[in-house]
Amino acid sequence: METVLYTIGEFAKKSGVSVRTLRYYDSIHLLQPSNFTEGGHRLYDTDDLHRLQQIQALKFLRFPLKEIKEMVEQKQIARDVMVGSIEYQQRSFEAQLNEIQEILANLDYLKKMVEEEPTVDVSVFSSMLHMLILANETDEWLSKHLPSETFDELDKGEKLDLDKEWTKVLTAIKTAVQEEISPDSEEAQQIATRLTSIMGKTMQGKAETVSSQIKQAEPLDFPNPFTEKEQQFLESIMNLYEKG
Repeated sequence: METVLYTIGEFAKKSGVSVRTLRYYDSIHLLQPSNFTEGGHRLYDTDDLHRLQQIQALKFLRFPLKEIKEMVEQKQIARDVMVGSIEYQQRSFEAQLNEIQEILANLDYLKKMVEEEPTVDVSVFSSMLHMLILANETDEWLSKHLPSETFDELDKGEKLDLDKEWTKVLTAIKTAVQEEISPDSEEAQQIATRLTSIMGKTMQGKAETVSSQIKQAEPLDFPNPFTEKEQQFLESIMNLYEKG
């Protein structure tokens, strides 16, 4: 029976693997063509296709190409080695799944946080997203510098409501600066009142205790959504608010 040979283009189409990938596999001796044309072009046969199917199966399990090459060439692999490799891949996929689930949860949280807003300020959103990403690091920093009884654990709904309030008031500060509202205006002082209220909820009525303890701690690089002008406006409205 005559052996069927495929050019690299035909082989790529039949196998679903790109020509570029086949050339790379050839260069690392993972899958080399069985023959060549007189002009030096690669030719593949059904044995090559069978080997490629083995490579694709092992690649699906995320084995490195170097290990795949050894497995395919040895043809037989000790059971313990294969089981160990599969278990490693299982752990790897589980870790990726946990990461994906965390990302999905964060995305859902962010959607709920902004879905009631007519527009979303990019810098405020980026700051809140950054805080969400660094939540574990922030919790570690707080637990290191504050007594464990300082804060009661907020449930997810309470935290979401609080973050919604923060998003609104931070956006209000930026809008006030854009509209050149005076720090001593009634509108600006209403923002200061809202900000003080939210800070009180966040600190759970322990602002003085928290402030004194945090001043003694090494700083944590909290994301700041404000420009220098907005920061100055914020300081002005709070100074006026405190003076009464």
